[in-house]
Amino acid sequence: MEINVMTVKYSIFGNYDFVDNTPENVSKLYESFGKEGFMPNMVTLLKIEQPQNKVDQLYRPQLVNKSMPCTITILPERVDIETSEGIELEKILDYFKRIIDSFNLKINRIALNKTSIIANLTKDEQEKLNEKLTPPENCCGEQELIEYVSHRVVRKKNDYLDEKINIGRNLTSATTSTNGETVIDKVQVDTDINTRGENTKERFEINHCEHFFEFAIECDQEILENMVRVINESKN
Repeated sequence: MEINVMTVKYSIFGNYDFVDNTPENVSKLYESFGKEGFMPNMVTLLKIEQPQNKVDQLYRPQLVNKSMPCTITILPERVDIETSEGIELEKILDYFKRIIDSFNLKINRIALNKTSIIANLTKDEQEKLNEKLTPPENCCGEQELIEYVSHRVVRKKNDYLDEKINIGRNLTSATTSTNGETVIDKVQVDTDINTRGENTKERFEINHCEHFFEFAIECDQEILENMVRVINESKN
């Protein structure tokens, strides 16, 4: 068994429509990030207006970096910094602060999304995960489980933010087929940890972001450690 981190996405939310892909905005971003190897890029979004079914294209600024796995994207409702494990939180917070200061952004929500793969599961390890973390069988006498998804969302109070935080965990099985036999030997773990979307008050500063991301990283680690503990129980 091994755990591999695929992606980590840090996000702040607000009304960022005005930070579109104009030369002035791109110049601000390049001035702030160019020395670290970030280059301007652009993402295209489609906006469909109902009931006319009118389709508009929105062009949003993005920064990409070939020397390290990090992409910064400014969307109408959020800013995403997407990377893989290994980039320090201190650097992520510095990137957010530069963008916030450059465009005077306000924040009404914060989120962390992470995807990990638990790979190379033995048959014993997989059976233990199935027993503990998936719903009960569909019918008596099932003989071969070839696919499953398990979804769970809870709320946990964060005293520093004085709010309840959504902690979501989604498990998706992944299979390998050999000689016509399908074996579940990997599990994808997606965590989605965020402040509650129904509260749209612009109430967060960069210090709140720092505390939230530290809290969310701990929650994600607890989820993975719990799964490993469940697996290891089968060996005792």
